Amino acid sequence: MTASVAFVAGFGSSIDAPVIPQAAKEFHVSEETESLATVLFLVGFGAGAPFAGPLSETFGRNPIYLGTLLLFCCWILGSALSPNFGAQLAFMFLAGSFGSTAFTTAGGTLVDVFDHQQRGKIFPWFGAVALFGPMISPVVGGYVGESGLDWRWVEWITLCIAGGLFVTMLLFLPETYAPVRPFGWSATDVSGAEDRRSALPADLDPLDRAYHIRADGLPDVRLHGFVLVLLRRAVHLHSILRVQAGSSLPHVPRSSCRVMAVCAGISNLRNAHRARVPKSCRQR
Repeated sequence: MTASVAFVAGFGSSIDAPVIPQAAKEFHVSEETESLATVLFLVGFGAGAPFAGPLSETFGRNPIYLGTLLLFCCWILGSALSPNFGAQLAFMFLAGSFGSTAFTTAGGTLVDVFDHQQRGKIFPWFGAVALFGPMISPVVGGYVGESGLDWRWVEWITLCIAGGLFVTMLLFLPETYAPVRPFGWSATDVSGAEDRRSALPADLDPLDRAYHIRADGLPDVRLHGFVLVLLRRAVHLHSILRVQAGSSLPHVPRSSCRVMAVCAGISNLRNAHRARVPKSCRQR
């Protein structure tokens, strides 16, 4: 099912290309301008990618898969009903942002389910299914464009496939991330939190104490690592835009990059320190 989500996202990324002339004629823009809808969908892939992965490590795989797929359906519906060119661009960008979940979260799902030996055999199948979407969607879009149907049918077809997949996942997809699996929670995990907290060393740092023991049994949000990922992505995107735009964009000082590198090193050392949990604090 995870590969099917990637299939739907890839399917929606290229199904609009064959009907660009019809859409451009309706919105009274050139075909080159109308192609921005497909471009922004792919840009949305990159914009949404830094968020889905870290959130799935915090709240679990299923809430992220289902939530983003539902919003993906909403934005595709908006694109199908868009009254003007600007609305279409906005909805396509949002659809791409929420459609990138499968490509960034699938690795974690495979790690949850398969060991390192099985993953080498399973991942090519996942990639094949995911890449089959953008391969077959131009054929479907070309049929819609040549058959005389309204060009908006490419969005309705994508919406039907995504909606059917959402219902299927809602009914049959289990949670694979162990720390947040519903059946992995028990009353002892919460009621025994005070006992586990009392077993910690008295001089333990308060942040480390909060990291080791949570009374509600839920995983912590590691915002420092999340922010560092966003900063690295921003600097990388800035460097790309600066090359394309010449010297019109300001240069990022080397000192800022060095500060980011030091912060990343400190974050890694802190995570390594936190990983050394006393045996008395481990859950049985």
